[in-house]
Amino acid sequence: MVSRRSKDVYRFDLVRHARGAMAVATKVSIRSDQGGVLSLQFMVEWEGRASFVDFRFLGVDDGEAGGGGNAEEGEWEGEEEEDSE
Repeated sequence: MVSRRSKDVYRFDLVRHARGAMAVATKVSIRSDQGGVLSLQFMVEWEGRASFVDFRFLGVDDGEAGGGGNAEEGEWEGEEEEDSE
C-alpha cells in the first residue's frame, strides 16, 4: 500500500544495466524505500529452476527532490486525520 507520494531521481546510465535481466524475467518487483533506494528484483527461470537477480540504486541529489527525499510533509495520499478538540 502506498501511503505517501515520493519523488526520486536515478541515473539512467546505471539503471539501464538491468535491461538484460528484465528481458528474460518471468516476474518483476519494483520498490523504493523511504531513503530513496530503488530496488529492481527479477525472477529468472533457467532449466526449470528459479533464480533472483536484484539491482539497487541510490537516488541522485538533483537539488529538488533532495537525493532520495520524499514528498513534502502534508502531501499524504489517503485519509486525513481530524483533530479532536
